[in-house]
Amino acid sequence: MKTISYSNRLYLNELESQIIQQDIHLYHQMLIRSYRLIYHKNYNGLQIDSLQKKVKSFYGTNDYLPLSAIHEAKALFKSSRSSHQLHLKKLDKQMDRIVQKVNKTSKEIEKIEKQIQQLIHKTRQYGLSIHQGAAMIIARRSRGYQERIPRECQYFASSWKQMKRVFNKAQPTEHPLLSLIQ
Repeated sequence: MKTISYSNRLYLNELESQIIQQDIHLYHQMLIRSYRLIYHKNYNGLQIDSLQKKVKSFYGTNDYLPLSAIHEAKALFKSSRSSHQLHLKKLDKQMDRIVQKVNKTSKEIEKIEKQIQQLIHKTRQYGLSIHQGAAMIIARRSRGYQERIPRECQYFASSWKQMKRVFNKAQPTEHPLLSLIQ
């Protein structure tokens, strides 16, 4: 036997589209106002007795639309706040890394400045003034030269400790580098 059944569903093509558009627009306005009120309540200390009553009285509607708009606004506020906190943590980590790099580079710069000062003072043994030595070092660095052991002497200076031992043991009559070759 055949039976007839009815559905309680509402289909979009059966409803008037203008009324639905007005309801959607009203809901979005409620959502925006609810979000702003929640924001000011949390950050600016706005005193609100009941958020639901405030939104409901402003728009003059029943409970369903304001409650759902408030619920969605609270969820949006919570998610935006947590994403903001994550962003701040990421920025803090980046700032810590930058501070570490700055500290490391400043230590390296201090080392280089100390080496330059030592080189400037070494120029006195060649009969140059401090200013002339500084000019010589600046000129050499600008030309791309560095202060290192010449290639001819690198064979002999493979180990500075060994060189120091040889020079300390050397007698005045013999040359200290001859013992390395033998």
